[in-house]
Amino acid sequence: MPKRKIKLTGSEKILLVRPDRLGDLILSLPVASTLKKIYPRIVIHFLASHYNAQVFNFSPDVDNYILMTESDGKPLKVEKLIGVLEAESYAVALFLKPSWLSAFAAYIAGIPIRVGTWRRPYSLLFNIRENVRRKYSGIHEVDLNLMMLRPFGIDVELGTVTPSLKTGFVDGEDDIGLGVDNNYMVIHPFSKGSAPNWPIQSYLRLADMLSENIAVVITGQYNSQLDISDRIYNLVNKTSFNQLVSVISRAKLFISGSTGPLHLAAALGTPSLALYPDHPNLGPQRWGPRGEKVAVLTSCKQNGHKYSIKNNGNNDCMKSIKVNTVFEKACRMLSDGAMSV
Repeated sequence: MPKRKIKLTGSEKILLVRPDRLGDLILSLPVASTLKKIYPRIVIHFLASHYNAQVFNFSPDVDNYILMTESDGKPLKVEKLIGVLEAESYAVALFLKPSWLSAFAAYIAGIPIRVGTWRRPYSLLFNIRENVRRKYSGIHEVDLNLMMLRPFGIDVELGTVTPSLKTGFVDGEDDIGLGVDNNYMVIHPFSKGSAPNWPIQSYLRLADMLSENIAVVITGQYNSQLDISDRIYNLVNKTSFNQLVSVISRAKLFISGSTGPLHLAAALGTPSLALYPDHPNLGPQRWGPRGEKVAVLTSCKQNGHKYSIKNNGNNDCMKSIKVNTVFEKACRMLSDGAMSV
């Protein structure tokens, strides 16, 4: 198929398709901000999953969203999704994370311009295809998403755009009332297993050590009992999405592995310390947090590209990151105000 440039008038309604995990969704937000910067009157909607769509309450660049899933997480039936897309009359659908269901629904709904990638069996449903190879590309996910704007004549320099979220867009924003005058840091030890994670016991030991100098809050969802010190503010399984945003946005420092809340913290401008594997497709080169106040520590390099990820993302290689190393880096960031990391 010959390449052709999409000519926008600047008043179109565009659908960005990214119905997967929270971190992936946040790393796609620069596509919306870039379009809004060039075309301020353009209308941008996202096709997103039910839980993660709450992040749009804090994005000034996203006008609305539609849901790819029901409240229980099950995908919408194709006929229902087609009906929703038809009702919105989108001019363009840009697939940042395509699936057969979303591609087929956009095609049947008659969205006139459907931009996706090559190489998938259902790529025939896209009438403009961009050759973007993500896996083992060595290119950050933010930049890979922005490369999908090339058919619009928009070519963004790599590494120049970061996700940005703002609090204060939601009336009655939840405040969980920690009672520590915003002088605290957050540790988020849990993941959903999509990337290697530091051992939970290492996180808890780190929290104990840091709590000697600053109030430490632990956040996340976990379904087993944890032995958390009485000195730690335990918010495990206790926050709504808005409350999590509120807690993270006020923190002096946020520490986590490769998780959605890490990207949430970086986008909110909260100083963040990230723990990652040294791996071409799972490491910080592809999935690291983007922001002015972020730092990354990586594990020892593992031979080959296969990682054995256990429950909660635990991985033997991540044990090579020593607790004292993370503690010392965190103390330096807190001491410096995390302005220069």
